[in-house]
Amino acid sequence: MNRFGSTYNSLKERETFCRFLGESEEWLMERILAYAVKYDYTKYTSTLKEAWRMSIQGLSNPLIHAIRETEEIPELGADLNYQNDPIAAFGIEEARKHRARGIEIDMFLGLFKYYKQSYLDLVETADCKEEIRQYLSHFTRHFFDRIEIGFVAEWVKQSKEQETDDLKSQNRHLANEKNRN
Repeated sequence: MNRFGSTYNSLKERETFCRFLGESEEWLMERILAYAVKYDYTKYTSTLKEAWRMSIQGLSNPLIHAIRETEEIPELGADLNYQNDPIAAFGIEEARKHRARGIEIDMFLGLFKYYKQSYLDLVETADCKEEIRQYLSHFTRHFFDRIEIGFVAEWVKQSKEQETDDLKSQNRHLANEKNRN
């Protein structure tokens, strides 16, 4: 039992929310799109509805799995290996794809914050007891935080690898120049 009490952890209540989440795909797409339009992210993102659907599914499926798998809040441990974390996996893959397309981390992270807010907005609409809503909100926040840590770690790792490759290239160039003279 944790600070949310014991009522939240019934498998039936968690399953009810998972069904609600699965049935809310359209609502989530409209919500994130509204945030993206309001804050000008649509200038830099796909306007195809299917792309938005895929991103919602990419977040909803692991969230549903995590809620079904455990009642424990996905904490942010100092020793957690985010590279091997199933929750962070989506963020890591998205970081690789978006970075390769030249998207800046501030743009990616900014829009991701609105994805998180969209899911938290959905939790607020859930028809359940307040203590369960608080639990689901906390679970959802930490779920998104783990994804965020995963993609930031991946982004930084890729930056370091690129920096190392650039230094190696510069060193080879300098060595070749030196050998020519």
